[in-house]
Amino acid sequence: MTMTCSPQAARRGLPWLLFTALLAGSCSPPKEAEFGPAKVLPKDSRPTDWGFAARDRFGLTGPGAQRQGPAAATSWVGVTPAGWQELPPQPERFRNLLYRVAGKQDAECYLTVGVGGGIAMNLRRWYVDQAGKTAAPAPESLPEVEFAGRKGRLVELTGRISGKDDAAMLIVFAVDGDRVTTLRMSGPAAVLLPEKDNFLQLAKSLRPAGSEASPAADPAAGSAWSASVPAGWEQLPPQPNRFRELLFRVAGQPATECYLTSGVGGGATMNLERWYVQQGGQASAPSPESLPEIDFLGAKGRLVEISGTIGGKPEHTVLIAMRVEGEDVTTLRFQGPSAQVLPQKQAFLALAASVRRGGGSSAASPAAAGQPAAGGTPAANVTPAPPAAGPFTADVPAGWTRLAESSRLLHHSFGTGGEVYVAMLGGAARQNLDVWRGEVAAKALTDEEYAALPKLPMLGGDGVLMDVRGDFQNMSGKKIPDARLLVAAHDSGGTITFVKLVGPAADVAAQFDAFSAFCASLRRTQ
Repeated sequence: MTMTCSPQAARRGLPWLLFTALLAGSCSPPKEAEFGPAKVLPKDSRPTDWGFAARDRFGLTGPGAQRQGPAAATSWVGVTPAGWQELPPQPERFRNLLYRVAGKQDAECYLTVGVGGGIAMNLRRWYVDQAGKTAAPAPESLPEVEFAGRKGRLVELTGRISGKDDAAMLIVFAVDGDRVTTLRMSGPAAVLLPEKDNFLQLAKSLRPAGSEASPAADPAAGSAWSASVPAGWEQLPPQPNRFRELLFRVAGQPATECYLTSGVGGGATMNLERWYVQQGGQASAPSPESLPEIDFLGAKGRLVEISGTIGGKPEHTVLIAMRVEGEDVTTLRFQGPSAQVLPQKQAFLALAASVRRGGGSSAASPAAAGQPAAGGTPAANVTPAPPAAGPFTADVPAGWTRLAESSRLLHHSFGTGGEVYVAMLGGAARQNLDVWRGEVAAKALTDEEYAALPKLPMLGGDGVLMDVRGDFQNMSGKKIPDARLLVAAHDSGGTITFVKLVGPAADVAAQFDAFSAFCASLRRTQ
Protein backbone atom coordinates (compact mmCIF):
# COMPACT_ATOMS: atom_id res chain seq x y z
CA MET A 1 0.00 0.00 0.00
CA THR A 2 1.25 3.48 -0.83
CA MET A 3 0.44 6.37 1.44
CA THR A 4 1.03 9.97 0.37
CA CYS A 5 0.97 13.10 2.45
CA SER A 6 0.75 16.51 0.85
CA PRO A 7 3.61 18.93 1.62
CA GLN A 8 1.00 21.35 2.91
CA ALA A 9 -0.27 18.86 5.49
CA ALA A 10 3.26 18.06 6.61
CA ARG A 11 4.24 21.71 6.79
CA ARG A 12 1.21 22.51 8.90
CA GLY A 13 2.18 19.89 11.43
CA LEU A 14 -0.94 17.68 10.92
CA PRO A 15 -0.64 15.12 13.73
CA TRP A 16 0.29 11.64 12.45
CA LEU A 17 -2.41 9.85 14.45
CA LEU A 18 -5.09 12.13 13.03
CA PHE A 19 -3.68 11.81 9.52
CA THR A 20 -3.62 8.01 9.61
CA ALA A 21 -7.09 7.92 11.16
CA LEU A 22 -8.42 9.89 8.21
CA LEU A 23 -6.81 7.43 5.82
CA ALA A 24 -8.17 4.46 7.71
CA GLY A 25 -11.73 5.37 6.81
CA SER A 26 -11.03 5.14 3.05
CA CYS A 27 -8.32 2.47 2.69
CA SER A 28 -8.48 -1.28 3.19
CA PRO A 29 -5.99 -2.71 5.70
CA PRO A 30 -2.63 -3.56 4.08
CA LYS A 31 -1.52 -7.15 4.00
CA GLU A 32 2.08 -6.21 4.49
CA ALA A 33 3.83 -2.96 5.39
CA GLU A 34 7.24 -2.20 3.95
CA PHE A 35 9.53 0.52 5.24
CA GLY A 36 12.70 1.89 3.72
CA PRO A 37 15.86 2.76 5.64
CA ALA A 38 15.56 5.47 8.29
CA LYS A 39 16.48 8.97 7.20
CA VAL A 40 17.47 11.70 9.63
CA LEU A 41 17.02 15.31 8.57
CA PRO A 42 18.73 18.25 10.26
CA LYS A 43 16.34 20.50 12.18
CA ASP A 44 16.41 23.31 9.62
CA SER A 45 15.40 20.90 6.82
CA ARG A 46 12.38 19.33 8.50
CA PRO A 47 9.05 20.12 6.84
CA THR A 48 7.03 20.48 10.04
CA ASP A 49 6.48 24.06 11.13
CA TRP A 50 5.02 24.23 14.62
CA GLY A 51 4.56 27.98 14.29
CA PHE A 52 1.31 27.45 12.40
CA ALA A 53 -1.82 28.15 14.39
CA ALA A 54 -4.26 25.32 15.10
CA ARG A 55 -6.69 26.68 12.50
CA ASP A 56 -3.93 26.31 9.84
CA ARG A 57 -2.82 22.83 10.90
CA PHE A 58 -6.35 21.45 10.99
CA GLY A 59 -7.91 23.50 8.19
CA LEU A 60 -10.32 25.24 10.55
CA THR A 61 -12.16 28.38 9.48
CA GLY A 62 -14.49 30.88 11.03
CA PRO A 63 -14.06 34.10 12.91
CA GLY A 64 -13.68 32.31 16.19
CA ALA A 65 -10.52 30.61 14.94
CA GLN A 66 -8.82 33.77 13.75
CA ARG A 67 -6.08 35.17 15.93
CA GLN A 68 -6.97 38.78 16.29
CA GLY A 69 -4.13 41.17 16.99
CA PRO A 70 -3.92 44.36 18.97
CA ALA A 71 -5.15 46.34 16.02
CA ALA A 72 -8.25 44.20 15.57
CA ALA A 73 -11.54 46.09 15.43
CA THR A 74 -15.16 45.08 14.98
CA SER A 75 -15.27 46.79 11.56
CA TRP A 76 -13.08 48.88 9.30
CA VAL A 77 -13.69 51.50 6.64
CA GLY A 78 -11.76 52.72 3.61
CA VAL A 79 -12.16 54.93 0.54
CA THR A 80 -13.11 52.68 -2.38
CA PRO A 81 -10.95 53.52 -5.44
CA ALA A 82 -12.66 54.70 -8.64
CA GLY A 83 -13.59 51.72 -10.81
CA TRP A 84 -13.59 49.35 -7.83
CA GLN A 85 -16.51 47.92 -5.88
CA GLU A 86 -16.74 47.06 -2.20
CA LEU A 87 -18.26 43.68 -1.40
CA PRO A 88 -19.77 42.45 1.89
CA PRO A 89 -17.05 41.38 4.38
CA GLN A 90 -16.46 37.65 4.78
CA PRO A 91 -15.10 37.24 8.32
CA GLU A 92 -15.39 33.45 8.05
CA ARG A 93 -12.70 33.74 5.32
CA PHE A 94 -10.74 36.34 7.31
CA ARG A 95 -11.74 39.18 4.99
CA ASN A 96 -12.57 42.11 7.29
CA LEU A 97 -13.01 44.27 4.17
CA LEU A 98 -13.38 42.95 0.63
CA TYR A 99 -13.04 44.66 -2.76
CA ARG A 100 -12.50 43.87 -6.41
CA VAL A 101 -11.89 45.76 -9.62
CA ALA A 102 -15.32 46.25 -11.19
CA GLY A 103 -16.02 43.60 -13.81
CA LYS A 104 -12.90 41.60 -12.89
CA GLN A 105 -14.03 38.56 -10.96
CA ASP A 106 -10.48 37.25 -10.59
CA ALA A 107 -8.99 40.41 -9.04
CA GLU A 108 -9.68 40.28 -5.28
CA CYS A 109 -8.46 42.68 -2.60
CA TYR A 110 -9.11 42.13 1.11
CA LEU A 111 -8.09 43.29 4.59
CA THR A 112 -7.18 40.74 7.27
CA VAL A 113 -6.64 42.06 10.80
CA GLY A 114 -4.26 40.57 13.36
CA VAL A 115 -3.15 37.19 11.95
CA GLY A 116 -0.66 35.40 14.19
CA GLY A 117 2.68 33.80 13.40
CA GLY A 118 4.88 36.87 13.07
CA ILE A 119 6.17 38.51 9.92
CA ALA A 120 9.01 36.06 9.18
CA MET A 121 6.61 33.13 8.84
CA ASN A 122 4.16 35.14 6.74
CA LEU A 123 6.87 36.40 4.38
CA ARG A 124 8.08 32.83 3.92
CA ARG A 125 4.53 31.75 3.11
CA TRP A 126 4.04 34.50 0.51
CA TYR A 127 7.44 34.32 -1.16
CA VAL A 128 8.44 30.66 -0.85
CA ASP A 129 5.24 28.63 -0.46
CA GLN A 130 3.01 30.64 -2.78
CA ALA A 131 5.39 32.36 -5.24
CA GLY A 132 8.05 29.65 -5.41
CA LYS A 133 10.98 31.89 -4.45
CA THR A 134 14.05 30.35 -2.87
CA ALA A 135 13.94 32.69 0.14
CA ALA A 136 11.97 35.56 1.65
CA PRO A 137 13.48 39.03 2.07
CA ALA A 138 14.03 40.75 5.39
CA PRO A 139 11.02 42.93 6.35
CA GLU A 140 13.15 46.06 6.63
CA SER A 141 14.37 45.65 3.03
CA LEU A 142 10.84 46.11 1.63
CA PRO A 143 9.54 49.53 0.53
CA GLU A 144 7.80 51.67 3.15
CA VAL A 145 4.21 52.74 2.43
CA GLU A 146 1.39 54.35 4.42
CA PHE A 147 -1.08 51.87 5.86
CA ALA A 148 -4.06 52.73 8.08
CA GLY A 149 -2.40 55.78 9.60
CA ARG A 150 1.00 54.21 10.18
CA LYS A 151 4.04 52.95 8.32
CA GLY A 152 3.66 49.63 6.55
CA ARG A 153 5.75 47.62 4.08
CA LEU A 154 4.93 46.58 0.52
CA VAL A 155 5.24 43.09 -0.98
CA GLU A 156 5.05 42.92 -4.79
CA LEU A 157 5.28 39.54 -6.54
CA THR A 158 4.68 38.49 -10.15
CA GLY A 159 4.99 35.26 -12.08
CA ARG A 160 3.61 31.86 -11.13
CA ILE A 161 1.71 32.28 -7.85
CA SER A 162 -0.28 29.51 -6.16
CA GLY A 163 -0.19 27.49 -9.39
CA LYS A 164 -1.39 30.34 -11.65
CA ASP A 165 0.86 31.72 -14.39
CA ASP A 166 1.19 35.43 -15.22
CA ALA A 167 -0.21 36.31 -11.81
CA ALA A 168 0.57 39.12 -9.41
CA MET A 169 0.22 39.70 -5.67
CA LEU A 170 0.38 43.02 -3.82
CA ILE A 171 0.44 43.01 -0.02
CA VAL A 172 0.77 45.91 2.40
CA PHE A 173 1.43 44.77 5.97
CA ALA A 174 1.94 46.23 9.45
CA VAL A 175 3.28 44.28 12.41
CA ASP A 176 2.29 44.35 16.10
CA GLY A 177 4.50 41.84 17.92
CA ASP A 178 3.65 38.44 16.43
CA ARG A 179 0.42 39.73 14.82
CA VAL A 180 0.30 40.90 11.21
CA THR A 181 -2.42 43.03 9.60
CA THR A 182 -2.51 42.91 5.79
CA LEU A 183 -4.23 44.38 2.76
CA ARG A 184 -3.76 41.82 0.00
CA MET A 185 -4.64 41.94 -3.69
CA SER A 186 -4.12 39.04 -6.06
CA GLY A 187 -5.08 38.12 -9.61
CA PRO A 188 -3.77 38.32 -13.20
CA ALA A 189 -0.77 40.61 -13.52
CA ALA A 190 -2.38 42.40 -16.47
CA VAL A 191 -5.25 43.45 -14.19
CA LEU A 192 -3.38 44.10 -10.93
CA LEU A 193 -0.32 46.07 -11.95
CA PRO A 194 -2.27 48.99 -13.52
CA GLU A 195 -4.22 49.18 -10.23
CA LYS A 196 -1.16 49.49 -7.99
CA ASP A 197 -1.66 53.21 -7.26
CA ASN A 198 -5.34 52.61 -6.42
CA PHE A 199 -4.30 49.75 -4.13
CA LEU A 200 -1.82 51.96 -2.26
CA GLN A 201 -4.39 54.75 -1.89
CA LEU A 202 -6.86 52.28 -0.41
CA ALA A 203 -4.21 51.03 2.04
CA LYS A 204 -3.55 54.62 3.12
CA SER A 205 -7.26 55.37 3.68
CA LEU A 206 -8.13 52.40 5.89
CA ARG A 207 -9.30 53.09 9.46
CA PRO A 208 -11.17 51.27 12.22
CA ALA A 209 -14.86 52.19 11.99
CA GLY A 210 -15.68 55.27 14.03
CA SER A 211 -12.23 56.80 13.60
CA GLU A 212 -13.19 59.75 11.43
CA ALA A 213 -10.01 61.75 11.86
CA SER A 214 -6.97 61.07 9.71
CA PRO A 215 -4.42 59.21 11.81
CA ALA A 216 -1.91 59.52 8.99
CA ALA A 217 -1.88 63.27 9.57
CA ASP A 218 -2.50 63.23 13.31
CA PRO A 219 -3.13 59.92 15.12
CA ALA A 220 -4.45 61.79 18.15
CA ALA A 221 -6.79 64.14 16.27
CA GLY A 222 -10.03 64.42 18.26
CA SER A 223 -8.37 62.80 21.26
CA ALA A 224 -8.90 64.12 24.78
CA TRP A 225 -5.09 64.16 25.18
CA SER A 226 -2.05 65.48 23.35
CA ALA A 227 1.71 65.08 23.62
CA SER A 228 4.97 65.85 21.79
CA VAL A 229 6.25 62.72 20.02
CA PRO A 230 9.97 62.12 20.74
CA ALA A 231 12.41 62.00 17.83
CA GLY A 232 12.69 58.47 16.49
CA TRP A 233 9.27 57.49 17.87
CA GLU A 234 5.97 57.17 16.04
CA GLN A 235 2.44 57.88 17.24
CA LEU A 236 -0.24 55.32 16.44
CA PRO A 237 -4.03 55.72 16.42
CA PRO A 238 -5.45 55.45 19.97
CA GLN A 239 -7.09 52.17 20.95
CA PRO A 240 -9.67 53.11 23.60
CA ASN A 241 -11.09 49.57 23.54
CA ARG A 242 -7.67 48.53 24.98
CA PHE A 243 -7.53 51.57 27.31
CA ARG A 244 -4.82 53.25 25.22
CA GLU A 245 -5.89 56.89 24.95
CA LEU A 246 -2.53 57.83 23.43
CA LEU A 247 -0.33 55.19 21.81
CA PHE A 248 3.31 55.31 20.70
CA ARG A 249 6.25 53.06 19.96
CA VAL A 250 9.90 53.44 19.02
CA ALA A 251 10.06 53.52 15.22
CA GLY A 252 11.18 50.20 13.79
CA GLN A 253 10.85 48.41 17.15
CA PRO A 254 7.35 46.85 17.20
CA ALA A 255 8.08 45.02 20.46
CA THR A 256 8.00 48.38 22.25
CA GLU A 257 4.75 50.03 23.30
CA CYS A 258 4.01 53.22 25.19
CA TYR A 259 0.46 54.25 26.08
CA LEU A 260 -1.57 56.59 28.25
CA THR A 261 -4.43 55.31 30.41
CA SER A 262 -6.44 57.75 32.52
CA GLY A 263 -8.67 57.38 35.55
CA VAL A 264 -7.81 53.81 36.59
CA GLY A 265 -9.30 53.12 40.01
CA GLY A 266 -7.82 51.42 43.04
CA GLY A 267 -5.42 54.10 44.22
CA ALA A 268 -1.62 54.10 44.16
CA THR A 269 -1.11 51.24 46.62
CA MET A 270 -3.21 48.68 44.76
CA ASN A 271 -1.72 49.60 41.38
CA LEU A 272 1.86 49.50 42.67
CA GLU A 273 1.14 46.05 44.13
CA ARG A 274 -0.14 44.93 40.73
CA TRP A 275 2.87 46.27 38.81
CA TYR A 276 5.64 45.19 41.20
CA VAL A 277 4.32 41.94 42.71
CA GLN A 278 1.74 40.45 40.32
CA GLN A 279 3.39 41.48 37.05
CA GLY A 280 7.04 42.07 38.01
CA GLY A 281 7.47 39.18 40.45
CA GLN A 282 8.90 41.43 43.19
CA ALA A 283 8.52 40.47 46.85
CA SER A 284 6.76 43.74 47.67
CA ALA A 285 5.88 47.13 46.26
CA PRO A 286 7.47 50.40 47.39
CA SER A 287 5.48 53.24 48.92
CA PRO A 288 4.42 55.92 46.42
CA GLU A 289 6.37 58.66 48.20
CA SER A 290 9.63 56.70 47.89
CA LEU A 291 9.50 56.79 44.06
CA PRO A 292 11.39 59.46 42.08
CA GLU A 293 9.46 62.64 41.25
CA ILE A 294 9.04 63.52 37.56
CA ASP A 295 7.07 66.02 35.48
CA PHE A 296 3.80 64.49 34.28
CA LEU A 297 0.52 66.08 33.16
CA GLY A 298 1.83 69.57 33.93
CA ALA A 299 2.42 68.68 37.58
CA LYS A 300 4.52 66.33 39.69
CA GLY A 301 4.20 62.61 39.10
CA ARG A 302 6.15 59.53 40.20
CA LEU A 303 8.30 57.14 38.18
CA VAL A 304 8.06 53.35 38.35
CA GLU A 305 10.96 51.39 36.82
CA ILE A 306 10.96 47.58 36.85
CA SER A 307 13.29 45.25 34.92
CA GLY A 308 13.48 41.47 34.74
CA THR A 309 10.82 38.89 33.90
CA ILE A 310 7.62 40.88 33.50
CA GLY A 311 4.36 39.23 32.59
CA GLY A 312 6.30 36.05 31.82
CA LYS A 313 8.70 37.82 29.43
CA PRO A 314 12.39 37.72 30.47
CA GLU A 315 14.76 40.67 30.05
CA HIS A 316 11.94 43.17 29.84
CA THR A 317 11.56 46.65 31.32
CA VAL A 318 8.51 48.71 32.16
CA LEU A 319 8.66 52.44 32.87
CA ILE A 320 5.50 54.04 34.28
CA ALA A 321 4.83 57.70 34.90
CA MET A 322 1.90 57.97 37.28
CA ARG A 323 -0.17 60.72 38.81
CA VAL A 324 -2.66 60.01 41.61
CA GLU A 325 -5.86 61.96 42.22
CA GLY A 326 -7.70 60.44 45.16
CA GLU A 327 -8.12 56.76 44.29
CA ASP A 328 -7.74 57.38 40.53
CA VAL A 329 -4.42 56.86 38.80
CA THR A 330 -3.42 58.17 35.36
CA THR A 331 -0.39 56.45 33.83
CA LEU A 332 1.95 56.62 30.86
CA ARG A 333 3.40 53.11 30.51
CA PHE A 334 6.39 52.20 28.32
CA GLN A 335 7.30 48.53 28.00
CA GLY A 336 9.33 46.14 25.89
CA PRO A 337 12.73 44.40 25.75
CA SER A 338 15.17 46.04 28.17
CA ALA A 339 17.73 46.57 25.41
CA GLN A 340 15.20 48.70 23.52
CA VAL A 341 13.43 50.46 26.41
CA LEU A 342 16.29 51.58 28.67
CA PRO A 343 18.14 53.62 25.98
CA GLN A 344 14.86 55.52 25.47
CA LYS A 345 14.33 56.45 29.13
CA GLN A 346 15.07 60.17 28.65
CA ALA A 347 12.80 60.30 25.59
CA PHE A 348 10.05 58.67 27.68
CA LEU A 349 10.47 61.24 30.47
CA ALA A 350 10.28 64.08 27.93
CA LEU A 351 7.11 62.54 26.50
CA ALA A 352 5.58 62.27 30.00
CA ALA A 353 6.37 65.92 30.68
CA SER A 354 4.62 66.95 27.44
CA VAL A 355 1.31 65.10 27.98
CA ARG A 356 -1.66 67.42 28.36
CA ARG A 357 -5.42 67.03 28.48
CA GLY A 358 -7.34 68.10 25.42
CA GLY A 359 -5.90 67.99 21.87
CA GLY A 360 -3.05 70.41 22.48
CA SER A 361 -4.58 72.63 25.15
CA SER A 362 -3.87 71.88 28.75
CA ALA A 363 -7.02 73.73 29.73
CA ALA A 364 -9.33 71.35 27.92
CA SER A 365 -11.17 68.64 29.77
CA PRO A 366 -11.03 64.98 28.77
CA ALA A 367 -14.77 64.89 28.73
CA ALA A 368 -15.34 68.29 27.23
CA ALA A 369 -17.42 67.45 24.19
CA GLY A 370 -21.14 67.09 24.18
CA GLN A 371 -22.07 66.97 27.87
CA PRO A 372 -24.19 69.58 29.66
CA ALA A 373 -22.24 72.09 31.73
CA ALA A 374 -21.78 71.47 35.43
CA GLY A 375 -24.91 72.55 37.21
CA GLY A 376 -27.10 72.10 34.11
CA THR A 377 -30.40 70.34 34.42
CA PRO A 378 -31.25 67.68 31.81
CA ALA A 379 -34.60 68.32 30.13
CA ALA A 380 -35.63 64.68 29.90
CA ASN A 381 -35.39 61.54 31.98
CA VAL A 382 -32.31 60.43 30.07
CA THR A 383 -29.69 62.51 28.26
CA PRO A 384 -28.51 60.66 25.12
CA ALA A 385 -24.87 59.66 25.18
CA PRO A 386 -22.57 62.50 24.05
CA PRO A 387 -19.80 62.10 21.47
CA ALA A 388 -17.26 59.78 23.05
CA ALA A 389 -14.20 61.31 24.72
CA GLY A 390 -12.93 58.09 26.30
CA PRO A 391 -13.25 54.33 26.04
CA PHE A 392 -16.91 54.29 27.19
CA THR A 393 -20.17 56.13 26.65
CA ALA A 394 -23.57 55.75 28.33
CA ASP A 395 -27.00 57.38 28.62
CA VAL A 396 -27.02 59.83 31.54
CA PRO A 397 -30.08 59.73 33.84
CA ALA A 398 -31.96 62.89 34.80
CA GLY A 399 -30.60 64.60 37.89
CA TRP A 400 -26.99 63.54 37.31
CA THR A 401 -24.49 66.36 36.73
CA ARG A 402 -21.26 65.80 34.85
CA LEU A 403 -18.06 66.65 36.76
CA ALA A 404 -16.23 68.28 33.87
CA GLU A 405 -12.75 68.58 35.40
CA SER A 406 -12.55 65.05 36.78
CA SER A 407 -10.05 62.56 35.36
CA ARG A 408 -12.48 59.73 36.15
CA LEU A 409 -14.48 58.13 33.36
CA LEU A 410 -18.12 59.28 32.97
CA HIS A 411 -17.97 60.95 36.37
CA HIS A 412 -21.27 62.48 37.62
CA SER A 413 -22.70 63.78 40.86
CA PHE A 414 -26.23 63.52 42.27
CA GLY A 415 -28.15 64.45 45.43
CA THR A 416 -26.11 65.62 48.43
CA GLY A 417 -22.53 64.49 47.91
CA GLY A 418 -23.36 61.42 45.83
CA GLU A 419 -21.21 60.44 42.85
CA VAL A 420 -21.04 57.76 40.16
CA TYR A 421 -18.25 56.92 37.74
CA VAL A 422 -16.69 54.17 35.62
CA ALA A 423 -13.34 52.58 36.48
CA MET A 424 -11.10 49.89 35.01
CA LEU A 425 -8.80 47.61 36.99
CA GLY A 426 -6.73 44.50 36.48
CA GLY A 427 -6.92 41.44 38.67
CA ALA A 428 -10.03 39.68 39.94
CA ALA A 429 -13.42 41.33 40.43
CA ARG A 430 -13.83 39.86 43.87
CA GLN A 431 -10.52 41.27 45.12
CA ASN A 432 -11.45 44.77 43.99
CA LEU A 433 -14.98 44.52 45.39
CA ASP A 434 -13.51 43.63 48.77
CA VAL A 435 -11.31 46.75 48.67
CA TRP A 436 -14.36 48.93 48.12
CA ARG A 437 -16.29 47.09 50.85
CA GLY A 438 -13.55 48.30 53.17
CA GLU A 439 -14.62 51.90 52.45
CA VAL A 440 -17.84 51.25 54.39
CA ALA A 441 -16.09 49.03 57.00
CA ALA A 442 -17.74 45.89 55.58
CA LYS A 443 -16.01 42.52 55.79
CA ALA A 444 -14.67 40.75 52.71
CA LEU A 445 -17.14 38.61 50.79
CA THR A 446 -17.29 34.90 51.60
CA ASP A 447 -17.39 32.37 48.76
CA GLU A 448 -21.12 31.94 49.29
CA GLU A 449 -21.79 35.69 49.36
CA TYR A 450 -19.79 36.30 46.18
CA ALA A 451 -21.58 33.44 44.36
CA ALA A 452 -24.95 34.87 45.44
CA LEU A 453 -24.36 38.39 44.10
CA PRO A 454 -27.18 39.38 41.72
CA LYS A 455 -26.55 39.97 38.01
CA LEU A 456 -27.41 42.95 35.84
CA PRO A 457 -26.96 43.71 32.11
CA MET A 458 -23.65 45.39 31.34
CA LEU A 459 -21.40 45.76 28.27
CA GLY A 460 -23.34 43.25 26.22
CA GLY A 461 -23.26 40.59 28.94
CA ASP A 462 -23.82 40.30 32.65
CA GLY A 463 -22.12 42.08 35.50
CA VAL A 464 -22.32 41.30 39.19
CA LEU A 465 -23.91 43.83 41.55
CA MET A 466 -22.64 44.55 45.06
CA ASP A 467 -24.94 46.59 47.32
CA VAL A 468 -23.54 47.46 50.77
CA ARG A 469 -24.23 50.09 53.45
CA GLY A 470 -22.23 51.79 56.20
CA ASP A 471 -20.23 54.91 57.08
CA PHE A 472 -18.14 55.73 54.00
CA GLN A 473 -14.54 56.96 53.94
CA ASN A 474 -12.16 56.54 51.00
CA MET A 475 -8.41 57.01 50.65
CA SER A 476 -8.79 60.67 49.64
CA GLY A 477 -10.54 61.39 52.96
CA LYS A 478 -14.09 61.84 51.66
CA LYS A 479 -16.66 60.86 54.32
CA ILE A 480 -20.41 60.10 54.03
CA PRO A 481 -22.21 58.95 57.21
CA ASP A 482 -24.82 56.22 56.66
CA ALA A 483 -23.83 55.74 53.04
CA ARG A 484 -24.90 53.15 50.51
CA LEU A 485 -22.47 51.80 47.93
CA LEU A 486 -23.46 50.16 44.62
CA VAL A 487 -20.77 48.59 42.43
CA ALA A 488 -21.43 46.74 39.16
CA ALA A 489 -18.47 44.73 37.83
CA HIS A 490 -17.95 43.18 34.39
CA ASP A 491 -15.00 40.93 33.56
CA SER A 492 -13.66 41.63 30.05
CA GLY A 493 -11.05 38.89 29.92
CA GLY A 494 -8.62 40.03 32.61
CA THR A 495 -9.66 43.69 32.76
CA ILE A 496 -12.53 44.45 35.13
CA THR A 497 -14.84 47.35 34.29
CA PHE A 498 -16.72 48.81 37.26
CA VAL A 499 -19.55 51.29 37.68
CA LYS A 500 -19.37 52.67 41.22
CA LEU A 501 -22.10 54.76 42.86
CA VAL A 502 -21.91 56.02 46.45
CA GLY A 503 -23.87 58.59 48.44
CA PRO A 504 -26.19 59.04 51.40
CA ALA A 505 -28.36 55.93 51.70
CA ALA A 506 -31.63 57.85 51.12
CA ASP A 507 -30.28 59.46 47.93
CA VAL A 508 -28.93 56.15 46.60
CA ALA A 509 -32.26 54.41 47.14
CA ALA A 510 -33.86 56.95 44.79
CA GLN A 511 -31.10 56.33 42.20
CA PHE A 512 -31.14 52.53 42.12
CA ASP A 513 -33.19 52.21 38.93
CA ALA A 514 -31.20 55.00 37.26
CA PHE A 515 -27.97 53.21 38.19
CA SER A 516 -29.21 49.95 36.67
CA ALA A 517 -30.26 51.74 33.46
CA PHE A 518 -26.89 53.52 33.26
CA CYS A 519 -25.04 50.17 33.55
CA ALA A 520 -27.25 48.61 30.86
CA SER A 521 -26.56 51.53 28.48
CA LEU A 522 -22.79 51.48 29.03
CA ARG A 523 -20.92 50.63 25.85
CA ARG A 524 -17.47 50.89 24.40
CA THR A 525 -16.73 53.64 21.92
CA GLN A 526 -14.93 51.18 19.62
